[in-house]
Amino acid sequence: MFVKYVRAFFVLSILMIGSGNLFAQETTNEDTTATMDKEGGLNYAPAYFYYLNTSIAKCKDLQLIDTSVLNAYCEDISLNSHHLYATLGCFGQAQKAMNFNFSRKHGFQYKQLPYDSYLRTFENWKIYSLPTVYTNLSYDFASGKENHFSATHAQHIYEGLTLNAGLETILAEGRYVNQALRDVNVGVGLDYVMPNRRYGIKLYYSFTMMKLGENGGILYDTAFAAKKNVRLLDVHFTTAENNTMDNHIFLRHYLSISPNAKEDKRKVNVGYIVHDLDYHATRYIFHDDEVSATDFYDYHLFNNDTTYTRIRFRQLKNSVYWSSYMPEDTIIEKPYFLHLAAGVNHSLNMVYDTTGRFLDNQFTPFATIQTRLFGRLEIAADAYFTINGYNAGDVTVEGNVCLDIGKQHTWQHTIETDVKFYNFSPDYIFSHYLSNNYLWNNHLKKQQNFLVDVKWKYLSYEISANYYMLNHYTVFQEKSKVMQMDKLTNVYQLAAYIPFTIKGFGWTANMYLQYCDNKQLHIPVFATRQTMFYGFYFCKKKLEEKLFVVLGLDFLYNTSYYADAYNPALQQFYLQSDTKVGNYGYLDVFLKAKINRFVLQAKWTHAWAGLFGRNYYFTPHYPSKDMGFAVGIAWRFHD
Repeated sequence: MFVKYVRAFFVLSILMIGSGNLFAQETTNEDTTATMDKEGGLNYAPAYFYYLNTSIAKCKDLQLIDTSVLNAYCEDISLNSHHLYATLGCFGQAQKAMNFNFSRKHGFQYKQLPYDSYLRTFENWKIYSLPTVYTNLSYDFASGKENHFSATHAQHIYEGLTLNAGLETILAEGRYVNQALRDVNVGVGLDYVMPNRRYGIKLYYSFTMMKLGENGGILYDTAFAAKKNVRLLDVHFTTAENNTMDNHIFLRHYLSISPNAKEDKRKVNVGYIVHDLDYHATRYIFHDDEVSATDFYDYHLFNNDTTYTRIRFRQLKNSVYWSSYMPEDTIIEKPYFLHLAAGVNHSLNMVYDTTGRFLDNQFTPFATIQTRLFGRLEIAADAYFTINGYNAGDVTVEGNVCLDIGKQHTWQHTIETDVKFYNFSPDYIFSHYLSNNYLWNNHLKKQQNFLVDVKWKYLSYEISANYYMLNHYTVFQEKSKVMQMDKLTNVYQLAAYIPFTIKGFGWTANMYLQYCDNKQLHIPVFATRQTMFYGFYFCKKKLEEKLFVVLGLDFLYNTSYYADAYNPALQQFYLQSDTKVGNYGYLDVFLKAKINRFVLQAKWTHAWAGLFGRNYYFTPHYPSKDMGFAVGIAWRFHD
């Protein structure tokens, strides 16, 4: 069975790559008004973005913003990701990637929240670099009274000073009892570099507030299959709610050790002294006023009627290090360079919960290297080692080797490999926890996770082979008890993201084929999202402004497997072996229309819902959306 999937995966990938390469230049019906990187184009405005690395300063890897409409209408933010998420059937609620992946930021961590797409973090926040002004406004409305509004603004204020700001809100009533939610996240940042480049500073602040109605899923899947009114279906919790509030402040400033090195070519620049300050404060509150009305919990430690759990996590980090390069620089186009940085980080971690206060101090030396050789080979590596505290002995080593195999050294056609090793203490929630319904104090072994992947990249095409080795992998099992897997776990994965167009026609495939040799870890063998579309100009000769229209189909499928269930009280997914989900295809039909910088979008979601039975779930006991609709607008301003 698995061999059959492998064969089909490679055949489909090769066919699509061949088509894409053959017709890569033959795109006469593409959305040419979207081109922003060609001077003289209708929408010329060279706006670039990059992601901030708060662990250690890296040169900015600038990417041109995508203004094309030759893609699917993604009314849910998570659909913009290359990950394929199992959701709770409502925009803004918890999610878990069906494609196995693992990455970890070094150091103390209380717990990982299952809201990858909906939390604003410095790692996923797009920071814009531009000569003038860029603003993007969007609004989406979907069935279930789901409302999503997004505003982004970036502005070059005056020489050396840039402002970045963003706002995202999600308001939804939900389709089931107690599924309403309200998410708000805001980010504001300032960047300043002195004209003589001796000193620079970055100051960023982000705030996220999530208020989620948590119903724990429906009680009887048979009632949903019988087409009963979804608003009348019984759920586990009718009053439970999660409130999460997150504040994050980040400051980075740096000073050149050689004040005249830029002006005097005879002097050698001996680098920069960099100081990072990172303050993170998160509050988690779960409450349920009708605990006695559900059999979800095994026991009640304090109260049989109500549950109120309040946990606060505070973290203050200070890093001081030397860097051979200026943190504000972009990745340079020189055929040869060598970047080095090394220093030490101090982290103060505080957890306030029912048991009192946990206080932890840690010191972590770290270093990074990046070099380019022969004009086409790049090697980079980061290393961290924690000396003391809860994470004493933790080691993180991440390396990357990238070879430019293109003829013009543009780094658009590459082969690269990543090697990552993590030796780390499990998240604090696995070790110590006390609430009305859960109690544990575990002495856990360190986890060792090892990753190797090999990738082929050409423009936006990407095919990779990934291998994960997991030792003492720590998860929540049934009844949400902590479990460290005593068996070494190996995960093998093939992944492909292949977008191409043939004149006005296009097909984008996002595919994962994966196998795990440990039956305790559940992942689907195959998961894919396929988008087919046709783009064309409508009444091109009659309209003063060119109207570009895209019609398309969006298809999502994964094979059947025992998907992880969700525990709202812990905000964590856990293993289960009772209910299989999957082996069901979801089809959306969408339309996009663009005039200049204004985009109107519409979608008929889950177009054939119920036609093949009402067994559509991504997460056990949380049905996916029924047939519905979504509409949205987006408007960009570059002045």
